Amino acid sequence: MHATPILRLAAELSESLVQSALRPRIPANMKQLISELIGGVQLHKPGRFVIVEKPYGISCFGYKQQGGGVFPSSRYDEKGVFGDEENEEHRLDEMSTLPNSLTLASAVPFLAEYFREPTLTLCVGLKRYVSGPVVLPSNQVEYKNIVRSLRLSVSSQDRENGLHRALAICVGQPPQSDGLISGYVTLKDIRDHAEYIFVEGKIPKRRARTGKFAVYGEMYYRVLDYKYGCSLLDLSFSKFARHLPRLMLTNLLCPILGDPLYMKRVAVVDSQPVLLPPERAHRSHPNFSGLSLLKERLMIRNASLYRMPLYFHVYKSVFRNFGRSNTGSRVDLVSTAAIPDHVLAMLECLKLSKAAKHHIMQSDVVFDDEEAVRFSGETKF
Repeated sequence: MHATPILRLAAELSESLVQSALRPRIPANMKQLISELIGGVQLHKPGRFVIVEKPYGISCFGYKQQGGGVFPSSRYDEKGVFGDEENEEHRLDEMSTLPNSLTLASAVPFLAEYFREPTLTLCVGLKRYVSGPVVLPSNQVEYKNIVRSLRLSVSSQDRENGLHRALAICVGQPPQSDGLISGYVTLKDIRDHAEYIFVEGKIPKRRARTGKFAVYGEMYYRVLDYKYGCSLLDLSFSKFARHLPRLMLTNLLCPILGDPLYMKRVAVVDSQPVLLPPERAHRSHPNFSGLSLLKERLMIRNASLYRMPLYFHVYKSVFRNFGRSNTGSRVDLVSTAAIPDHVLAMLECLKLSKAAKHHIMQSDVVFDDEEAVRFSGETKF
């Protein structure tokens, strides 16, 4: 069963609420990280897996995985131009503040001892500035189940039910209330550096761009509410690689709030939002109308826009066909995570809490009705 606690609604906007929205709690040392991970365990199946809530601001691995991790690398690089890909990833991320030594991977040995799971390991995780559930397998059988389910999700044609379900607070709103966006991410040379760009509606050709790499993906989106120049979106997708969801939302003219790298790529021309090419965006400042409404609502200055955390949370990850029950029927693994405090606070600041609560409750009903779902954590606020 799923539990959905009632959202607390702010009667009026207080300074403490705004500060809570702007200053996320991030574990500062291993003791704090372990305490938060253990306190936020969603489900422990002894001998099989542990579902934890990855905190905002904590990397999963903190280093480049050999061969692209659980998936073969999809990068095409004949000349080795971008050999130090991990450094490029960190350079593109302007929000990095903590050392990479404090990671989920570094916490696994302590979790293994606490839960008496000596072979507990980290298979696949989430991006550093994205919070959400992470499944830690206890053996090679469950590890392979995760990998098989991931590959199934990537190849699935059920676009409205991807591996990840997420909530994002975005500046502005997409041109339609719901829809599917697809395309690929690649690198584009901008003077003395390279930046990611999104090519919408096309599938990359192998070796089409020598020395570059391309990652294709799809994302289904739905607008849940819109207030104070910001929209609350529900997202369904299966890939995080190369900033894919962030770039897709930027291409829809609604970059994620707290993402200054891509907020700069949207500007207002003749009262209409337009997408700027990266060579122009790097010199610009976020100036579309939604930000004016946001600043007035939060009573903040322009400088605070660049220090905002990312308001992007994976509330549910569904591993389809994770295994088989004793009767041989299909079994899915549903992992969930509570919305972090800074996202909750911003939802309240923007009066989006009611829409978020209604959506999560509907989501719970859908999964409670699915007989295929055998294991689950809790969806909660």
